[in-house]
Amino acid sequence: MARLSLALLGPMQITLDGQPAGGFAYNKARALLAYLAVEAGRPHLRDTLAALLWPELPDEAARHNLRQALANLRTVLGDASTTPPFLLITRDTIQLNLRDSNSLDCSTFAALLRECEKHAHRHPERCRSCAARLEQAVSLYQGDFLAGFSVGDSAPFEEWLLRKRERLHQNALGALMRLAVFHERRGNHNQARACAQRQIELEPWREEAHRQLIRLLAHGGQRSSALAQYESCRRVLARDLGIEPEAATTALYEQIRDGGPRTEMRGPEADQTRHAQLPTASTPLIGRENDLAELGALLENPACRLITIVGPGGIGKTRLALAAAAEQAEIFTDGAAFVPLQPISSAAFLAPAILSALNIQPQGQREPHEHVLAYLRDKELLLVLDNFEHLLAPELSDGADGAALLADILRRAPGVAFLVTSRERLAMSADLRTRIAADPAGGTLHGLLKHSALALMQRPLLKALLLGDPTIVGKLAGGEHSSAAFAERMAGFAVYLALLRERGLLRTDLSPGQQLLVFSAIFAGFFLATPLLPPELRRPDDEVADLMALAARRALEPEREFTADELRELQESFLGYIDHATVRAEKRLREELG
Repeated sequence: MARLSLALLGPMQITLDGQPAGGFAYNKARALLAYLAVEAGRPHLRDTLAALLWPELPDEAARHNLRQALANLRTVLGDASTTPPFLLITRDTIQLNLRDSNSLDCSTFAALLRECEKHAHRHPERCRSCAARLEQAVSLYQGDFLAGFSVGDSAPFEEWLLRKRERLHQNALGALMRLAVFHERRGNHNQARACAQRQIELEPWREEAHRQLIRLLAHGGQRSSALAQYESCRRVLARDLGIEPEAATTALYEQIRDGGPRTEMRGPEADQTRHAQLPTASTPLIGRENDLAELGALLENPACRLITIVGPGGIGKTRLALAAAAEQAEIFTDGAAFVPLQPISSAAFLAPAILSALNIQPQGQREPHEHVLAYLRDKELLLVLDNFEHLLAPELSDGADGAALLADILRRAPGVAFLVTSRERLAMSADLRTRIAADPAGGTLHGLLKHSALALMQRPLLKALLLGDPTIVGKLAGGEHSSAAFAERMAGFAVYLALLRERGLLRTDLSPGQQLLVFSAIFAGFFLATPLLPPELRRPDDEVADLMALAARRALEPEREFTADELRELQESFLGYIDHATVRAEKRLREELG
């Protein structure tokens, strides 16, 4: 099935299956295709199309020309051999069949902007998702709609073209302005300057863009360039519109000329979050891109004020929550704060823990619960509550219920949102959205192995060890360390690596993907038995060997499926502690190697 692609933002470009479509005998055949593409949502009467493109001709002559243009267009598109055809033609109507596999840049451009308008977000000027859509939209805008194209003897078509061109032009300017504000707020001055400059390229007399560019240049220490930009703005306004710059533009120029402080050259208020007490992770987050994106979308939505990441211990709930909070903290006016709950023994200490995380000192005899509510009442803040499960049961928490405080805050502090990690669901109001943490491995063998392998690749000593680096293996096996038990295990592991090579599981002819999977199987299996782990997490050596061999063989035979029991066993063995094990093992190896 052929794929039709139309690029109408800028000079018209038409391709079929990636190749330029040629053979247009009439310029109006191109005009007909452009019109049918942009207005593809409905069939068009033949008489209407004839009047659009040949308004000066008698009706019969106009219809004859339409038939000729249509025949040429069908030839160009290869419609005679395409099923279904691109052109849906009846006796009275014509419609372009834009299938999912076909593309129209101006349609995609408009759809991205509509998504931004419909998107539920706390602040549009801070929304990362909308900024990503806007970046995609402006990248599609390669110039004015049908730039350089004209049908001079058809006033109705020219009127339609100019209306579409102006609307899309204004939409592009608006998108660039929003992006410039987004980047300036975040301190991304290079990106903000690029957006301002692009606006000026599209509309040289756009004074707001000139003003923003002047401000950004001054903030960047480019005083001479900022003053020159003002002179450029003044000349363009005088030449094209016969006016002087606005008072705000002139005042900014005079301030820069006279050496005023940069802090007084205010644009959109920069995001200065008051609370950003988020712990820094010692290792990168691995394999959770989809979960992170889903959490980001929920946090952007002001209707989602309580989000719970639920799952067993050891699957990386805290890491995921911290990564999401760090990524989205700037959308909250007062930032984000991390509240570790594992150290507290009762829900009665939840309010003091929140105050402590916010660096708020108790005042007089006020109860911590009321103090928290009073402080948060007018704040827009994300609170990350970690390890909430032991505060859910009153009988285990001195009769207190942690969820009750959350409910009070949600009622009385409308700008506060919670991101909670817990081993159990929070039984709260159904209108508060809750999500369950996804399995980072995706529930498949390749997911399990990839998760382990990615963790491995972040640990250079472990990677070198598993690749059989002679210096590291020899040093460990040769006794240059403090632990005899560890030496024995390392020596045994060196022998095991040699056996794997003999059996062809460490072949050099494997693809990088196969090597990754085999190494991850070895890596994960090794940690099932290593003394680097707590005793309760270790597995018997023979069981470990079976799992490693099974995983390595299946990694090289991806068409074979794990049984449900085998997969469950691997999941329980690998996922519960793989991230923890890599960090712990790396530290131990460094100690042993001195």
